[in-house]
Amino acid sequence: MFNHDPNEAMAGALATAGVVGGAALLMRAGRGVAQVGNYLKDRRYRITHLTDDFSGEYQAGRLANYRFEQYGKALIKNPEQRKALTFALEGNRPFP
Repeated sequence: MFNHDPNEAMAGALATAGVVGGAALLMRAGRGVAQVGNYLKDRRYRITHLTDDFSGEYQAGRLANYRFEQYGKALIKNPEQRKALTFALEGNRPFP
């Protein structure tokens, strides 16, 4: 039925695969360029960005306070000494 040379068939298949692969790469590159263009087009501050940044900083502060508390408990075993240190750090009384 088909009277083609096998070498020509292989070359045609490779050419088709190359065209399809090239088209896929161009589509992917086009999406990347569109994303960059969208980023450059709209550079206004968004309230969601500000609140997300605030929430992240707030959670980081809570984590730092928790770690400091756990470090203090591990370092000073006696609760009365920890209480005295807390008052000293707050500036209420001098540390003995």
